[in-house]
Amino acid sequence: MRTLDQRTLGITILFLLSMLVNVKRVASGTIFEKPKGSYLVQIVNIFNLFFVLVVNPLAAILLITRCLATIDPTHMITAEPWILMVTEIVGLVMYVTGFLLMAWALITLGRNYQLGGSAPRSEDKMVMDGPYRLVRHPMYTAVLSISLGLA
Repeated sequence: MRTLDQRTLGITILFLLSMLVNVKRVASGTIFEKPKGSYLVQIVNIFNLFFVLVVNPLAAILLITRCLATIDPTHMITAEPWILMVTEIVGLVMYVTGFLLMAWALITLGRNYQLGGSAPRSEDKMVMDGPYRLVRHPMYTAVLSISLGLA
């Protein structure tokens, strides 16, 4: 018994990704930025971009084509269907919560957004509203939630 059909889950992931890209474009004025700073900072930023633009869409496409179960090393087989259903629901809630938190953080930052490792600009303001009131690093928290939910 599946909570959501694989195809529906894949379409949901692609929809959330497209919404997040649009939120970033509207909030910060751009989708892509060239990473600045040391090579380590650039590598971290490229990895983050790779995760959002390659890993998530690839997982969604594999779900839509129903090919994910054939390559998934964590595929759960259990005699108790409720365990699988609870795991799927928790994963989906974490995934959606991560995307909502990321969107909220981007909207709150607005034009103050920069890639990690960049020095603050003179026009940037300290943001302490929205999710930044609750969590010191809401974008990192969001990425962690998205990653765990996807797993």
